[in-house]
Amino acid sequence: METLEILQWPHEALSAICTPVTEFGSELLATGQKMLDIVNAKDAKGNRRGIGLAAPQVGILRRFFVMSRNVPRDTFPDIIAVNPIVTPYGTRVPHQEGCLSTPDCFEQVIRPNRAHLRYQEPLNGEWIEVELEGYDAFCAQHEENHLSGIMFFDPRIMDKNLSKKLLKDYFRRMK
Repeated sequence: METLEILQWPHEALSAICTPVTEFGSELLATGQKMLDIVNAKDAKGNRRGIGLAAPQVGILRRFFVMSRNVPRDTFPDIIAVNPIVTPYGTRVPHQEGCLSTPDCFEQVIRPNRAHLRYQEPLNGEWIEVELEGYDAFCAQHEENHLSGIMFFDPRIMDKNLSKKLLKDYFRRMK
């Protein structure tokens, strides 16, 4: 199996609209597990690299993402969400958000603090439903946005002025 690398903005795959997954099985599960390994890898400070990763971020233009849950793993395992449907609800609250495809870029985003996640399991396509709150809900919304080519700094998600400032700072650091 090939090595997966996180694509950096403005790679064209990050603006693509992904197509549904139609083939389930061990290969899809293995790809999802590799994506979870990327998310759960520790940085130089011993922190997890992230909490979620969408398929287009590693160049796969299919509708699935992974989440490393922000709750005890023995209670709620990590998720490989295939063909996810995220329905946000609850109170819209501000929180810091970043993205593995735009390293070191964090800004305040306002999203609902709860979400219903319906997705297919990668091995056999069985439908699963879970209720998420807090950072798990924010993560599911963020990752589902990726599947539609929407980054967290998109003016549909973030204040337009903050979006411009964040992108200006990001491109300045990339030079």
